[in-house]
Order: sequence, then C-alpha cells, then structure tokens
Amino acid sequence: MYDADVHLHAFNHASKATRRLAFRPPRFFNPQTGSSPFA
Repeated sequence: MYDADVHLHAFNHASKATRRLAFRPPRFFNPQTGSSPFA
C-alpha cells in the first residue's frame, strides 16, 4: 500500500504544478492574438 500512496502523492503534486503553469494567462494565452499552445 505504501508504493501506491507514494505514487498517488507524486501524481497529485505533478497535477497541481501543471495546473498552476497551465493557467498563467500572460505566458500561455494572449487574448490580443488568440494564441495558445492548447488550441
């Protein structure tokens, strides 16, 4: 069970970090040009 808990913790941490990066508007989305790496 320990291995699963560690994996889940690492996954949650990475997922939070990714969300923080993905929702920084100036870098990842520019309303003036409509440019986005996710579009």
